[in-house]
Amino acid sequence: MSHGIRRSIAQVIITGFLVVLLAAGGLGAAPADRVTLRLGWVMKGEYAFLFLGKERGIFEKHGINVEILEGKGSVAAMQAVATKNDTFGYTGGPSFLLSRSRGMPIKMVALVLQQGPQVLLSWPENPVRTPKELEGKSIILSPGDAFHSLWPAFAAGNNIDRSKVKEIVVGPDVRGQTFLLKRADVTPEFVTSAVYPLEEKAGVEFVKIWLGEIGWDTISNGIFAHEDTIRENPDLVRRFVAATLESFDFAAKNIDLATDVMVPKLGGQSRAVVRKQIEATVRLAQTKRTKGKPLGWSAPEDWKDSLSLMAKGGQMQTTEARGVYFYFTNEFIPTK
Repeated sequence: MSHGIRRSIAQVIITGFLVVLLAAGGLGAAPADRVTLRLGWVMKGEYAFLFLGKERGIFEKHGINVEILEGKGSVAAMQAVATKNDTFGYTGGPSFLLSRSRGMPIKMVALVLQQGPQVLLSWPENPVRTPKELEGKSIILSPGDAFHSLWPAFAAGNNIDRSKVKEIVVGPDVRGQTFLLKRADVTPEFVTSAVYPLEEKAGVEFVKIWLGEIGWDTISNGIFAHEDTIRENPDLVRRFVAATLESFDFAAKNIDLATDVMVPKLGGQSRAVVRKQIEATVRLAQTKRTKGKPLGWSAPEDWKDSLSLMAKGGQMQTTEARGVYFYFTNEFIPTK
């Protein structure tokens, strides 16, 4: 065999090998950035869009290999990001506002749930229909939970005499069981997680005070990052936000697929309950001020209103000096 023929055969083999590598993404493709996302709570239907996005390769498409980790409360999730043990976090609400106001080096980069999912539950035979009716009743409070942070402001703003309310402090992991055993009259819960499983277990529909309907809605959950990450690696933040919001949009349009992903992760919860949680999550993605804006974009006025509510309890000062952009940014929200 001549030298020229051997060289031609070698070129064909090399070319074929390169084609295979390119088809597999093995040549020229930058390795995906490995990041962690710390959730604010244990598994619940609200998180379906994140797991669906990972399963469907949406994060991978944006060059991200994400590990999604369960949480043990909003404050713990924020501390994990503030200490750089985790890259990103997903939680928010009053706990985020308080923590950031006290100097925690984190900032919201995409507000996914712009309306709060919280309600106050009571039993039909012992209903609490207005905030003032909490006097003479008992309420469950869980340190690190959103309502625990909101409670002083909520009580002050609704002229509730806290000395007339029995505050039962338990960990968030036993709050639902404490309520089902009727050891408290009222419990705060989320329509994106515990409300529907509790109703299914109790076999009743609870009386609900929707906080948003009585003027106590605060900004809710979203993606936040350490200030250093935002400053030093804005491209990573931009891609992670894009992947998160694309995942949410995909889940909103494919509720059945999102339900399929989450049912195995929520052992013991029926498919119907999980679907209700996901549907409730999708409904909370915008406020009146953000309709027509890109998903994840939040209105400065909504942040200002939330901060004003928190200031009523004396836990934080009004924030005119810092301004609302101390808490969040819209710069990473995709415009298309």
